[in-house]
Amino acid sequence: MNNLSPEQIATIKAEIKRLEEDHNVCTDQGLQKVIDARIAEYKKKLAIPADGKTKKRWLELCEQASTEQDPKKLMELVEEIDRILKEKQDGINQGRNNAAD
Repeated sequence: MNNLSPEQIATIKAEIKRLEEDHNVCTDQGLQKVIDARIAEYKKKLAIPADGKTKKRWLELCEQASTEQDPKKLMELVEEIDRILKEKQDGINQGRNNAAD
């Protein structure tokens, strides 16, 4: 999935957790935005969506596709699933390229 060692992944996950805890106690909105940006940056390194919306949408589309009887609607669902997966793969590839730099 990515070129990070298990130790690097563990370190990044620990940093995400620490930043999320900091965000929860922070009252300064400007600082919260900085923390949010940093969390998103770390999640991108791990190829984790910044929010769960993409995964939720992907799962919803797969569920719909599994029961869809209309070939045209099924093709539309498959194309949307494919688009989401391509975006995810692009993010993974970008993370790998950034790690190689």
